[in-house]
Amino acid sequence: MSDLAPATLVLLTFSYPLDQGEEFLNAELRYLAEKFENIVLIPMLGKTKSVRALPAGNITVDLSVARKTGSGSKFWRGSLKNRSLILEELKSTPRNRHFALNSWRIFKTAGLAKYVQEVAENHLKTISATGKRGLVYSYWLNQAALGGMHAARKLRFPFISRAHGGDVYAERLNTRHMVFHRYTARRANRIFTISEHGANYLRRRYKLNGTVLCRHLGVHGPQKPGPVPDDPDLIRIVSCSSVIPLKRVQHILQALSHIAERRDKQMIEWKHFGDGVGFKELEKEAEEIQNSRQNLSISLSGYTDNEEIKSYYKETPVDAFINFSTSE
Repeated sequence: MSDLAPATLVLLTFSYPLDQGEEFLNAELRYLAEKFENIVLIPMLGKTKSVRALPAGNITVDLSVARKTGSGSKFWRGSLKNRSLILEELKSTPRNRHFALNSWRIFKTAGLAKYVQEVAENHLKTISATGKRGLVYSYWLNQAALGGMHAARKLRFPFISRAHGGDVYAERLNTRHMVFHRYTARRANRIFTISEHGANYLRRRYKLNGTVLCRHLGVHGPQKPGPVPDDPDLIRIVSCSSVIPLKRVQHILQALSHIAERRDKQMIEWKHFGDGVGFKELEKEAEEIQNSRQNLSISLSGYTDNEEIKSYYKETPVDAFINFSTSE
């Protein structure tokens, strides 16, 4: 590790390593663990109590926030500690039919952020006492980012955040307004979006220039290419995403059904990795189509471990990978 590199990384997540999701973070942590002496993971929420296997030995997990956020009374106490912040945000919130809902989100966000701030501050104080450097990194531009930013600024540490999709585009919310979003974004030292579109969106919306950069999510590629398809009678297609409206997985199913109908002599095999709120409905529709298209084989794998997915790509000849998301 370089002498100029921060010694400890305080990394704020949504629920990793407690629940499913945030799969790209697992691969990123392998790289980060080589660059930092220590990494402290602070998940904001978590439905399960079991912690996933971590990719390196210098990573520890602090569950203080996740335990507190399960209590409604504690959440309200956290909000009361952020009264001045709440009042300022209420003043800048649009007075429209969504004001009541946005106000509730302001209180909830402030409460969660306060707990994140307090826990992050404890770790930063420990780092300061040792005379070492540190960095606060939020994996999402959300409540955790708000709390982490406050902790970092209070104790004079740098703060950075990733930004994906649901934590970037206000239009995806029913109120079309993200509470504390402008406030947090303008106070971050750097924001790293996963797409150029997201970076340009934040730059325009909040008049940010040099602080917003695009850094794509990535995976460790195979050392050699996977097997090449060699069966002319079979087309094997793969998709991988959450089954939510944004990803439009049902459109893949419908398109392949249409192709199978028109090319009834061609065998088509589709495998999808990922689950979500629309998975049951997708299963139902897939079963109906499967029964009427003898040349279309459908396999819906649901949630699948990231390593298992990569093994499939490495070992299985695939003709095409399909992504039908509205924003990718």
